[in-house]
Amino acid sequence: MEKNNLISIITPTYNRGSTISRVFKSLKNQTYKNFEWIIIDDGSEDNTKEVIYEFKKQATFPIIYVYQKNQGKHIATNKALNLCNGEYCTVIDSDDEIRNSSLEILINEWNSIPKEDIKKYKSVIARCYNPRTGKTIGKPMKSKKMDCSSLDAKYKYKMNYEKWGLSRTEVEKEFLSPSTEGHFFPEAIIQDLQARKYIIRYIDIPLRGYYKDTTNALTKNKINKENIYLWAHNINNNMDYFFYDIPRFLKSFVGVSMCGFANKMKLRDILKIGKKFYTKIGIIMFLPIGFVIYLYKRRK
Repeated sequence: MEKNNLISIITPTYNRGSTISRVFKSLKNQTYKNFEWIIIDDGSEDNTKEVIYEFKKQATFPIIYVYQKNQGKHIATNKALNLCNGEYCTVIDSDDEIRNSSLEILINEWNSIPKEDIKKYKSVIARCYNPRTGKTIGKPMKSKKMDCSSLDAKYKYKMNYEKWGLSRTEVEKEFLSPSTEGHFFPEAIIQDLQARKYIIRYIDIPLRGYYKDTTNALTKNKINKENIYLWAHNINNNMDYFFYDIPRFLKSFVGVSMCGFANKMKLRDILKIGKKFYTKIGIIMFLPIGFVIYLYKRRK
């Protein structure tokens, strides 16, 4: 296994013994062979461990399996990043699949970037497709290739759909998720922080099959209290993009108070979430709406 262009495949998993074979099958069929598979089992209570041991018997590539008590995907991903040997890394969820040529296409795109420019980039990102219909998810890109920050992609170019790609491992290690209480920390926050320093090459090719998670999904009527991290991040760090997506930011102001009440925070502590004068004013303005939505959803 060559160190140069080695890819570390990261799969955090929890009770997905019945679906993780999709990932294994995809990796066995890859046309690009220089990779390792790192599986962090986040406290599974099903047959995941036995399934992985069977994979190890069949695999022609290294499989690193680590079991930890249930702490959340972001903690599992941190642990995997610390184990990565690859120059590049990617996360493939334990119920997803990728096309046979996916790794080869991504690494070739990385190798097409001039060496003197590599350190400007965080990732090469491709599109996703619906495995049941074969259709690409989201609207077509403005061009076949785009180089921009993920913030510009999200706000300016409205690329608000599932994507997947290959990142420089050293960049991902530079931006590890915090060890928050609970079992959730929004990946979008880390991506936004990375976007202030690095750009991404987007390619208009569907390479990852995205199965929408219905087993562990929260119902639309239930408040995800830990989303307060995302709402707070939006109003404190991304307001320079306000006029590109006004509804998203108004929703964030409502979400701060809604989740604040759900987390049993005192009013003064909810107001402290706003780091600037105008963000505090925004929280005050939308606080009644957030409170009403909190009361409504609490009854569900």
